[in-house]
Amino acid sequence: MGKEPAPDLPKGYFDCIYSASALEHVPPSQFSRVWADMDTLLRPGGTMLHALDIAFPTNRGLPHVMMAVGFDLVYPILPSSMRSRFLFETPRSCARAALRALGCPERRSGARAGVVRMVLDPEIVTEPLDFTLNRLMKDGDERIRHFRVGSLLIHLVKH
Repeated sequence: MGKEPAPDLPKGYFDCIYSASALEHVPPSQFSRVWADMDTLLRPGGTMLHALDIAFPTNRGLPHVMMAVGFDLVYPILPSSMRSRFLFETPRSCARAALRALGCPERRSGARAGVVRMVLDPEIVTEPLDFTLNRLMKDGDERIRHFRVGSLLIHLVKH
């Protein structure tokens, strides 16, 4: 999927298209095409359910968290080349790219997937707050922290 020629599968055939820990490995240059191909294969009323592994912004300390917040804020005015290059930097940018590929409006894309929420929300952060703060303050010290990844769940129904 994602490359020419188009998949040799029947259009509108599948009731559900599902992936887990796979789409984050699609090169950013092919990301939109893969989503468009999946949309072609999904029947009207069908469901897409995808879990993407997204790195926690705190992995690289406070400067990276601030950069990620800024990236989400200026995303609408960034050139498409920059959007593509940093596609997996934040959950919201990933959701926006998927919805744009499907022709969906971006007004609510990733509304609950903000960087600050990913850093501080106890429903998302699965470690005590002091661990999170320590992770932020020890930027660059790879010895004292492990790389954390969360799952971004994208659930869409085709109309």
